[in-house]
Amino acid sequence: MDEQCQILRYSVSMKADPRVQFERDYEEYSDAIFRFLYYKLQNRERALELAHDVFLRFFEYLSAGKEIEHTKTFLYRSAMNAFINEIRTKKGLTSLEEISEAGHEFVDDGDNAEELAAQREAVERARSLEDPYRSALLLRYVDDMAVREIAEIMETRENTVSVWLKRGVEQIRKKYG
Repeated sequence: MDEQCQILRYSVSMKADPRVQFERDYEEYSDAIFRFLYYKLQNRERALELAHDVFLRFFEYLSAGKEIEHTKTFLYRSAMNAFINEIRTKKGLTSLEEISEAGHEFVDDGDNAEELAAQREAVERARSLEDPYRSALLLRYVDDMAVREIAEIMETRENTVSVWLKRGVEQIRKKYG
């Protein structure tokens, strides 16, 4: 019995330090959150700033002693809210063509050039859709999220997300053959 109490005390003391959870979750999700914001904004610097803001809020939340049941959902929901706030404050987002015209080149390591080109084409096709189809498709096929996770992030039912995914794919097939 005494050994069980020591184990419980140890696990509680480990849980009390928000830095441990933050570092682990930052390592696991930072690239995905940045990528999600980049696909939404098509502006690398602004996506990086918003991703940092999301993780700053995450750390503040943990430091305040609040518990997060589903970290991934919390982070994506925070990123979605940051994106919505960005749209509200700045209506004119730059397009991919404007970025290219400004001289920005996308980094390509050369190893997966065909796969990278196919991914870019798929993302561009998805970006041609209206929300919520676009967001649902990007979360599902770019960030490889389950329907349940997308429903939590977009604050809707799983059936609704499934319908959005199906209709989004149908729209892309109809538009691009």
